[in-house]
Amino acid sequence: MSNLDNFEICSNASGMSEVSVSMNGTEMLLEEAVDQIFKELQEHINHIHCQLRQLCQCEDRNDTYDEAKEFLDEIVDHIKEGNKVMKELIPVCKQLLPPKPKNWKDPKKLGAIHE
Repeated sequence: MSNLDNFEICSNASGMSEVSVSMNGTEMLLEEAVDQIFKELQEHINHIHCQLRQLCQCEDRNDTYDEAKEFLDEIVDHIKEGNKVMKELIPVCKQLLPPKPKNWKDPKKLGAIHE
């Protein structure tokens, strides 16, 4: 954890309102893009949570396999859609990197075996 106090964190975060990024082909403020991504993620997580609770109660309700499978299908759909939203973060974050230095070598790839 960093040694930033709350004031420093707030002032750093306030800089987000001045940065513009492209998300899914649309230009928007970084703050809006981050808020949108995390709102969508939270919605998927909430749906997964609710459907999982429903699935857990299937035995108590004597649900049929088909009824229980509907809950599982909803869970899987929200996991897939949530993963798509998570992947939207990658290009947004990459846009925030400073320019790559000339002749920069990725330390993760140094010494890697190429097949």
